[in-house]
Amino acid sequence: MNRGLSQYRLLRRLGSGGQAEVYLAFDTRLKRRVCIKLYHLTGSLSVRRRAVAEARHLMRVDSPHTVAIHDVVSAGPHLALVVQYVPGCSLEDLLARVHRLAPANALALVTDLAAALAALRRAAVVHGDMKPANVLVTPSGRAVLTDFGAAQLVGEQWLAGSPEALSPEQSRGEMADLGSDFFSLGLLLHRMLFGVHPFFTGSELDVRRLRGGLKKLPNMPGVGESEAEAIKVLLQMLLAAERADRPEGTFELRECLRELRSLLPAANFAELPLHTVTEPVPAGVSAARLPQKLVRLPLGQKARALFMDYWARGSSGARSLLIASMLVPCVVLGLVMLMPGPCISVAMPQVNVLHDTKMLAATEEQLRVLLSLLLKERVEDAVVLGAGLASDNKYTLTSAGSSNVCIAQRELSLQVDCASGRCLLQLRGSRDSRRQEQQLSLPQGATLPQLKQALSQLLDELGRFLIT
Repeated sequence: MNRGLSQYRLLRRLGSGGQAEVYLAFDTRLKRRVCIKLYHLTGSLSVRRRAVAEARHLMRVDSPHTVAIHDVVSAGPHLALVVQYVPGCSLEDLLARVHRLAPANALALVTDLAAALAALRRAAVVHGDMKPANVLVTPSGRAVLTDFGAAQLVGEQWLAGSPEALSPEQSRGEMADLGSDFFSLGLLLHRMLFGVHPFFTGSELDVRRLRGGLKKLPNMPGVGESEAEAIKVLLQMLLAAERADRPEGTFELRECLRELRSLLPAANFAELPLHTVTEPVPAGVSAARLPQKLVRLPLGQKARALFMDYWARGSSGARSLLIASMLVPCVVLGLVMLMPGPCISVAMPQVNVLHDTKMLAATEEQLRVLLSLLLKERVEDAVVLGAGLASDNKYTLTSAGSSNVCIAQRELSLQVDCASGRCLLQLRGSRDSRRQEQQLSLPQGATLPQLKQALSQLLDELGRFLIT
């Protein structure tokens, strides 16, 4: 799981390029040495894409002759690849010290790289940048291919590659193909045997000669005539100008290498300087070199990484439980947000006329509608289970006429007692088994506007208890 770089302690600086710095580090949790490739991503989206593509291609390839990727840590503008540490040195450093290798040693390294190409072919990946700096040589003489930053999937359009590893089709911008890696492998073999790049004039690549392929080879001292002729055939096959003239696949190439190595003495790397010259990292520089966002990831990114880790390692039942644990709170929250406001029932008013038959200016039904309308004016999100225009039909089930989606726990009731020319209005509110009441007296012959004003005054006095 992506935990940041807090578990790594920097040991030495292995090198740097235009896009990244490489450090040797110690994994304090797993007790092993690793390499941390720290990319400089500020203001460069293409560099980020290249770094992510490198990690993706490395994960597709499974071979002891390619470096393994342990982790990818990204935060903001920073990105780091944690990859396998291969002790030894790069082929570039080795050739800078010894200039050229014995044919047996050179063919042993090429055999390992051919095995790496076989793994790349199974993953449909083309390395695209097989130059000496991207080949690591262990103290035992094993070759390991690294730096997949320029790798492409088979069939993708070529991006710009290093001049040292460029093939004719790459120089023309054609589609990616394994044959380009065969050409780069031939360039490596030529450099190991003769100490020079076959298509460089001084420090410049001669593209015209490159596209014409290998025409002639210098003499190879210290090797028999038949062995030299076999090596020449192999080089001309790998460095052919046309893709069709190179090996059809890695099996054919590895068989050719096996036969050729049987003609030569065994490889011997004992006397070669197979060690890396590195710069020590001063004490306390780790925090300065590694961005804090990579050392300690933000909380949100940690939570996302934890979720992805749980999802990747969990069974189908665990994943279902995880989905349910996320959906249930969402459903409950949705229901709470969709619930209506205060759900208040307005009861049918009771009008009692004691000593005469003179009625109010409104009937019981009119009083109920009037109360519901006045209540809705005061609380816009209230659901009033009243009558007529005041009722909220979207919350009322009309099939039975009495069932409602929201169950009222608050009730408003009105009682009117008329006697001796006056009417006593008693407005009662009930909420959570508590009751409050407000009263107001009106002349028995009060008009409808007067009655509305009186009810509004009673609601103002009772509304805070009923609504809040």
